[in-house]
Amino acid sequence: MFKKKRLAWTTAILLAVILSGILVFRSVLDMNESELSTAEIAFNQVELTPNALRISGTLVASALSYRDCEYEQDGSNLYITLQGGLVTKKHPDGDFDISIRNDDFSKVDRVYLKHGEDHVLIYPQR
Repeated sequence: MFKKKRLAWTTAILLAVILSGILVFRSVLDMNESELSTAEIAFNQVELTPNALRISGTLVASALSYRDCEYEQDGSNLYITLQGGLVTKKHPDGDFDISIRNDDFSKVDRVYLKHGEDHVLIYPQR
């Protein structure tokens, strides 16, 4: 009788530890997000109109996936920050096609990719 109880408790504890580990691993993958640099990105197209910006491309590293895009405008300059992370089921690849609509883009004539304090001109192309 004692051995059956002990086996049941051991099994329950082992399952709890395994499930906790899986949950922690999944949350770490989802939270693993960082700014991408130009060395990690191959741009296919950067198109600017007076009311929209369209950027398409892919991430060079096969283990990275595109996650999100943020931007800020400073006069005639537009600074884009791309976020990436490890490939997951939710974020399966590094291809991206971003469209941002904003009527203030008529004042913009240069677009930069921002990475930390650094920024690199991506439009117009040199």
